[in-house]
Amino acid sequence: PYYRHGKRTTEPIKFTGSHYDEKTKTKVKTEWIASSESMVPNDEDADIFKVLLQLYIEQGMPENGEVLFTRYEICKRLNKTVDGTYYRQIENALKYIFDTKITSKDAFLHFKEKIFLNTMSEKQFIRLIDNYALRDSASNADGSKEFFQSRLTLGNYIVENLRLYYSTFIDWDFYTSLRYSIAKRLYEYLQKKRGKEKKTRWKERLIPLAERMGMSSKVPRNIK
Repeated sequence: PYYRHGKRTTEPIKFTGSHYDEKTKTKVKTEWIASSESMVPNDEDADIFKVLLQLYIEQGMPENGEVLFTRYEICKRLNKTVDGTYYRQIENALKYIFDTKITSKDAFLHFKEKIFLNTMSEKQFIRLIDNYALRDSASNADGSKEFFQSRLTLGNYIVENLRLYYSTFIDWDFYTSLRYSIAKRLYEYLQKKRGKEKKTRWKERLIPLAERMGMSSKVPRNIK
């Protein structure tokens, strides 16, 4: 998880778990912390980031991680009204995502090297966005709008895993049709859990599941 369900918050997202190491035949404890110099992103910010990932893939996944986009295009893909209000939402989302850094211990797979990263220091961490630059639209003499492309660069670890197709695809039309953000998050997670085997049944404890959903509540009845 790199974003919070509900309101943005200054509180870091912390997640602990484990995975089984086939080489050592042992259970390895994992840790994942998403923190921000300003605010940790929320669900709406994450949807904007997903559109940018779509565009990156459609633009041929350049090695330098660059994505070209317009705020108008993001609005249309998310079925949002094209106006200054949502443009500001996009601007805020980019700021908070850019400010977010992720440290992890045996939780983020460096897919090319087939090892889990240990980035628990302030000097070594995962970024979602390395840099970005927004450009405004302009009116032509005939009153029509000319949309200049903005650009950003995705974090290098994200780019490497995407270029190696280490990702899970979702049905975007179905995803955007879901009314509640928690339903979107659960759908994403279920798609990932299904995996290539397309399994349909497994068990999971409620509190860890809530953490994966980015929920702050620790009370079972509230989570349900």
